[in-house]
Amino acid sequence: MRELRNRAGITTVEAAATIGASDAKISRLERGLTPLRPGDVRLLLDSYGGLDESERDLLVRLAAESGRRGWWQDYDLPEWFNAYVGLESAASTVANFETHLIPGLLQTPAYAQALIHHAQPTMAAERVDLLVRARLVRQKRLVNDDPLRLRALIGEAALHCVVGTPDEMQEQFTHLATMSRAANVEIRVVPFTSPAYAVHGRSVVILDFPGTGDPGLAYFDHLGKGSYVEDDAQVAAHRMAFELLVGSALSVEESAKLFLDRGK
Repeated sequence: MRELRNRAGITTVEAAATIGASDAKISRLERGLTPLRPGDVRLLLDSYGGLDESERDLLVRLAAESGRRGWWQDYDLPEWFNAYVGLESAASTVANFETHLIPGLLQTPAYAQALIHHAQPTMAAERVDLLVRARLVRQKRLVNDDPLRLRALIGEAALHCVVGTPDEMQEQFTHLATMSRAANVEIRVVPFTSPAYAVHGRSVVILDFPGTGDPGLAYFDHLGKGSYVEDDAQVAAHRMAFELLVGSALSVEESAKLFLDRGK
């Protein structure tokens, strides 16, 4: 796609305007970091020109196939969440602030199962188990040979919101204390007394990707759908808010001690 764009003399900014995206997204598409949507590929190819209809159709079919090859496709996740997991799998750093829940990348199986069951009480047990397994596969990136860097901020409210049994909550706190010792994982608790909690108290995920010049993106999870912020200035504003929360949070050591105390 990059070669075709360059051949047409089109910049990433111009290509981005074709599909209503950011130039950073075009860069991620060309580096294979973002799943290709067939509709976007068709629009870009029509803009670039230089291909006959059969060649264009082949590339569109390849784009459709590329979106089905991720491991997450085996878990029948909602389509809107498939897109997020694909981006998370390509990211080098995840910065996540959760106001009332433990971040998904740090949840124990019991916590995740109880959470999904409470959110969808009529969901079949087999379906719940499948979603829990998908969450555990996502977590493997924290411990593989090229581990994901995770910066997790947990609102104090999450420590008081009971998910599952008391024993399962203790297990979750012990797991947080264990994970906080990993070199690639930073976990901090944002206390109720933090002035930034009230001002910036909305859950958010900020994804950064390998390579230079990519401003990353911000992701918000709503009931039944996810939304993205890719505008450079807006992403920068969300980063600033995240760092304000970091500055008013407990230290990593204080947070780990709190988890240990609650895990007893």
